[in-house]
Amino acid sequence: MQVTLFSFFISVVWSSFLIVVIYLFRKMRFLICQFGVMSLVLLYLFCAIRMAVPLDFTFTKGISLEGMFSGIYERVVIEKIGMTDISVLSILFFLWIAGSSVLLVGFVYQYHMAKKEISTYPIRQDEQCQRVFAEVVNGSKRQKLLPFREINIRYSGEVNTPRGLGIFDRSIILPDEAYTDKELYYILKHEYTHFLNRDLLVKMLIHIFCCVFWWNPIVYFLEKDVSQALEIKCDLCVTEQMDNREKADYLATILSILKKADTAGKKLVLYSTAQLVSKEHETEIVERFRIVSGKHRFRRGRKILPATGIAAFLAVFVFSYSFVLQPCYEAPVEEIEAEPDAQELRPDNTYILKGKDGIYTIVLPSGTRQDIDEKFAVEMEKQGINIVKEED
Repeated sequence: MQVTLFSFFISVVWSSFLIVVIYLFRKMRFLICQFGVMSLVLLYLFCAIRMAVPLDFTFTKGISLEGMFSGIYERVVIEKIGMTDISVLSILFFLWIAGSSVLLVGFVYQYHMAKKEISTYPIRQDEQCQRVFAEVVNGSKRQKLLPFREINIRYSGEVNTPRGLGIFDRSIILPDEAYTDKELYYILKHEYTHFLNRDLLVKMLIHIFCCVFWWNPIVYFLEKDVSQALEIKCDLCVTEQMDNREKADYLATILSILKKADTAGKKLVLYSTAQLVSKEHETEIVERFRIVSGKHRFRRGRKILPATGIAAFLAVFVFSYSFVLQPCYEAPVEEIEAEPDAQELRPDNTYILKGKDGIYTIVLPSGTRQDIDEKFAVEMEKQGINIVKEED
């Protein structure tokens, strides 16, 4: 296994193509209902893995291309700029590393400052909050995965909508407002479910991935749509056991929060938070409402279609490693015949003789014979040189 410029190029092409395909398919709600949101999130993660793991395997074949592809390769990789020994590829690589470093450092700093600021927010210790949150935790079938004491519930005027933050030191931040028991229950249940599903970890990893591949516009489709898919998945987990009345109350709570939200003067913005609702993404909210309201029924029980879809995707995923694109050039004649005794080996003037004793002998255009090992003989055969077995 190795990483080459060509394997990296094909990985970007394949992963970008697959991300666009999944993005277009996810907009078809029928497919969300059939495959399930988690299946689509997994497919997105496979796309990210494909771009992040650009390997050549032993079975990977090189496909040589002439014309524009070879011309671009020559100008970007081979040719040097001016009198320097620097290629365009070297400059692009430097810009990539510099941009990624700036974005990653900025993200780490932003996350650290947000955590530091959140630690100053007061913890809600009132009877209502403790009672309602205990009801949320005790009503969860997976409460052992995330004990009650591992989450702090804070409040602040610096946030306009409820949100969760933290991978290890977890917090739910509420706006400094009064809520009914029912509203508080749905808010806390939503954010608690995000923690149970490890959604914040997924969002953080995807954002780090976007910081690394910042130059590829397709990754921003990935980040945006994974975030939306995680919200839909969370909504479905929260409302899974609810009747129509309870679902209506849950959606009414989201709508109430949306109406109260006011972006003016609110400064806590962070990619790796799980936000219940956002005024900047009203189209996505409409999609969530339609799905939760039951206008699109989700398959339960039979998993044949999702399994078939994922199997087909994995087959394409493996196939994407089967070949790489490479430039093709005709070597100059002066280089081919640089030495007086140099000979051009072609399928029409050269062959390999396999003796009865298993020894391989290459017969050159001049008639000269030379013993070679089996590995070299196999490589020559791949180049079109025929292997002829010696007759008894």
